[in-house]
Amino acid sequence: MGPDDPRALKLLAGDNEISRLAEIDDRALTDMLKEIKLADPDGLLGTGFDDAMLANLLFVTRPASEIADMDVAGQWVGMPEYEEGRDLPRLIITFAKPEDRERYVNEGKLKIDKRVGYVWCTRWPWTERHDNRGFRFEPSKAGN
Repeated sequence: MGPDDPRALKLLAGDNEISRLAEIDDRALTDMLKEIKLADPDGLLGTGFDDAMLANLLFVTRPASEIADMDVAGQWVGMPEYEEGRDLPRLIITFAKPEDRERYVNEGKLKIDKRVGYVWCTRWPWTERHDNRGFRFEPSKAGN
């Protein structure tokens, strides 16, 4: 059957319509992806998901009582051992427009120390960073 075959086009049109009627159940999706991965280590290939995405989905869809730490999550996705670090509370705010974010930052007199695309980072209360992740070495222009 070729890509222009009416049966193929019918299948494509039906797939489009079915996706509009679908209900999203991330918990069930997580379970299904885990079953796929358990059946075949390369099973996630072609699903649009990888181990990191499955781990993220896992933490979003499961309460802390089910997934207490990264070691438990590792059993789901074969993640490497994880050393417990400082778990800082975070607040994620989504804005409808970049102008809204700019206004929020200005009105709140927030200092932003990192801007990567749509993600801006700061700390409360404000403190200077005391790590070297922000350092970058560049060749000198004089060739030294």
